[in-house]
Amino acid sequence: MTDKGIRYECAFRNDLRLRRGVVWAERFAASHGPFDVVAQWNHTPGGWIEVYQCKASRMTCRAATKLLTSVWNLLGMPSNFGTTVIHRTKEKEFCEH
Repeated sequence: MTDKGIRYECAFRNDLRLRRGVVWAERFAASHGPFDVVAQWNHTPGGWIEVYQCKASRMTCRAATKLLTSVWNLLGMPSNFGTTVIHRTKEKEFCEH
């Protein structure tokens, strides 16, 4: 993990913490698991868990969507939590798919 990647993950985690409906958000990348940031949202009764894969380098939205599909299929199409890929574009710091 590069310092650039760690800074990007921490910046996204801090952005999540400021969003309405987020109960908690933490960076889990040090665990070397498939996800970098995990957040719990309260917009669903009992809470909703969203896991995020963060890519600090610029990538196209098409590549991010392809990555999301492969992660979704790797996990066996989970129905009890959501997955999101976060990447940087020219227009946005945090583009979400």
